[in-house]
Amino acid sequence: MPSTYDTLQLANRTWHRIGFDLIQARFSNDAVGTAAAVGRMNRIAFQVTGYPPAKSDGRSALVANHPHAARIHLLLEAAHKAQTVHVFTPIEREWVRLDVMLFGATEKDPRDALSYLSGIVEALQEKSDLDGINHLGDLGRIWLFRNSRQIRHVTYRENEGSRTAYEVSITDLGDQDRNYES
Repeated sequence: MPSTYDTLQLANRTWHRIGFDLIQARFSNDAVGTAAAVGRMNRIAFQVTGYPPAKSDGRSALVANHPHAARIHLLLEAAHKAQTVHVFTPIEREWVRLDVMLFGATEKDPRDALSYLSGIVEALQEKSDLDGINHLGDLGRIWLFRNSRQIRHVTYRENEGSRTAYEVSITDLGDQDRNYES
């Protein structure tokens, strides 16, 4: 079974073959980030060690006492590092593609794909109008897209792996056929 890093290297070579300039960097907390910017292409991808935050009980995963508060912090830190190192502009109004790949022992965490996706989306969307997120500090200002209504394409996959991690990729799909006002 290829490692997560090998999988990302393959993705990197694939992106190069189709003509995008894909930049990759390894971060100190084992997050791997990539970003591509060609013409209108605005994409960011990064990896986070551990399971994603899950939202399943109807309350915000962003509150300080949420069982996955530490996962939210790890996700926002990885997004911030990837956004800082690479050319990525938060997506204000255009359609968004979200891809999530979970690696590792998925049978050990009883959450489902929708719970993970909900937690990830809540963390990565713009949060300036939310109360009760002061505990996030500067991480509360990290966002990759304005809100979940922009998401028009989602993929979620689980793969076996020797260590548990997940990769998040956000792509700006542009504003083709846009009839939505945020």
